Amino acid sequence: MENNALFQYIKLIVENSWTALGALALIWLWLQPNLMEKLSKTFSKLKFGDFEIELRELKTEMAAAKQEIEVLENDLAQHSHRFYEIAASFDPNAPVQELEGARNALKALAAGMQDVGPVLEGIRADADPATLYAAAEVLRARPDLRHFDALVSCLHALARDPNLRGIRLHTVWSLTSALHKLAMAAVKPLRTPSLTREQLIAARQMLDDLMVNARILVDRPDNPDKGVRGPARWARIWIERGLDALA
Repeated sequence: MENNALFQYIKLIVENSWTALGALALIWLWLQPNLMEKLSKTFSKLKFGDFEIELRELKTEMAAAKQEIEVLENDLAQHSHRFYEIAASFDPNAPVQELEGARNALKALAAGMQDVGPVLEGIRADADPATLYAAAEVLRARPDLRHFDALVSCLHALARDPNLRGIRLHTVWSLTSALHKLAMAAVKPLRTPSLTREQLIAARQMLDDLMVNARILVDRPDNPDKGVRGPARWARIWIERGLDALA
């Protein structure tokens, strides 16, 4: 009796609701799978003025969406596991030539990832050096602007330390190269950059600090562009172009 009364009450409310409530009802039903199951067994559709919901069709779509979400979550978990597995497999201070295998593995991983979210926690100045390097290489292979702010923040923390917090120059180069690729991806293909003025200014300030860091100043004095100052300079060029476009 209580369930029947509830359904009759819902039906009464639905039949007298404004059409504008339809979208809100749809969202609410989406978040109430148990109630959705009960309603779909009692009603074939609910109508909000001119807004009509086919419950059985919605139920099918919800099931399909849930399955897709589960697949994506499983993929994300597998990619996250593989990312940290690779990060644990190499010495971040090994000669650059010896890191080629890890770089190739990270590029292959990035190519198969729909979401590079697993690298986000690795983009921290206090992350272990191997994870930091692995995150930089994934972002170099798969630039994702959602990580722009985290990358800028990480590099700024390093730049403010005269010793770059002990991180080797090759890792800092990889991080700065990733920033260059992100800045180019945000500015090059668009008339209006897909980053805000505030984001670009923060990145420019970070690069200014990085370029005068004590260790950066002595990196490849014979050819600065072969060191960290190369990708830093190229990143700054794209950032300036983005700021000009937003002026």
